[in-house]
Amino acid sequence: MEIQVLDKIYRAIEEDKIYKQVDLNLYEFAKYLQLPQRKVSNLINRHFSTGFPALIQKHRLKEALRRISENPKELTLEKIARESGFSSRITFFKTFKKEMGISPSEYVQKQKNLTQVKNKNP
Repeated sequence: MEIQVLDKIYRAIEEDKIYKQVDLNLYEFAKYLQLPQRKVSNLINRHFSTGFPALIQKHRLKEALRRISENPKELTLEKIARESGFSSRITFFKTFKKEMGISPSEYVQKQKNLTQVKNKNP
């Protein structure tokens, strides 16, 4: 039973990308999974060694990094933040800086520089 629930959690995050919902909270996530909130929370804490908010922020950041890396010139940071599920620009910038050690703007600049080097040396 526990493995099936973990599989549902994994699919909701990795395949359905539910973390992109800006207003997502544990209650809504449990409702989406059609499972008791306490059960979902306990499983996340035990199997992911983190709480629900941190797990969701991690996936939002991963999504933002992917989008920046794929196309560092095209999108604004605000649009990337919003489409990755962050509730505000400030939350995105704080999370990014905390996890990456540099600001999103600095990261974008590094990605642009890498792209230019790759284009010069195919």
